[in-house]
Amino acid sequence: MTRPVSPLFAAALVALLVAPLMAPPSAQAQTAPKTGSLGGGAGAGPVMTRDELRACLKQKDEIAVRTSTLDNNRKALEADKAAIQAETEALKAERGGIDSTRGSVESINAQQQKMSARIDDWNQRMKTFEEDGRTGPIAERMRRNLQREKAELEKESAALEAARGNTKLDPASAQRYNERAAAAEQKVLAWNQRNAAAVKESNDLLQEKDIWTAECANRRFREDDETAIKKGQ
Repeated sequence: MTRPVSPLFAAALVALLVAPLMAPPSAQAQTAPKTGSLGGGAGAGPVMTRDELRACLKQKDEIAVRTSTLDNNRKALEADKAAIQAETEALKAERGGIDSTRGSVESINAQQQKMSARIDDWNQRMKTFEEDGRTGPIAERMRRNLQREKAELEKESAALEAARGNTKLDPASAQRYNERAAAAEQKVLAWNQRNAAAVKESNDLLQEKDIWTAECANRRFREDDETAIKKGQ
């Protein structure tokens, strides 16, 4: 004869059978660690270790500092370039004045050489006239013509002397110009060297950013690792 099952025993049996199917309290409380990516997206690939994350964060900071320094250098280069261009234009204007004065001086010198030749010719003709000892109306007319020519020569010669006095090439001014031009040339050479260095730094930085993007930007990391790194751990 089969004994009837006690209600209390049946309830206990059901509890015993159900109990192993339930997850332990500690397992229910555990959650997956939050992750992110340095590039801002969902990220892919294996999660970075804390050391890998630390290296990527350090590289990111270094890139930011280099980028800021490069931007400041570019601004300084642009400002210096504008100053050099302004000085170059000023030197061109000054050189134009010097060249104009030099041209005027050379022109006056050429005219004075011609004047000297005319005076020598007059002196020779006057000497010949006096040595010939001519007299009479024709000789007197020749004398008056020679005297009139002499007056014209003296007038032109005086005008040339006045022009020379008003058109002088100041050696000190020319020397100052030469010194300024030489200094400007050195500034241009120095600027070109600085600009070349900035271009190289820009290219190197671009390669560095590409490497960081490939190795760090799309990698996932644990946010608690980031927090620990910021605390110096």
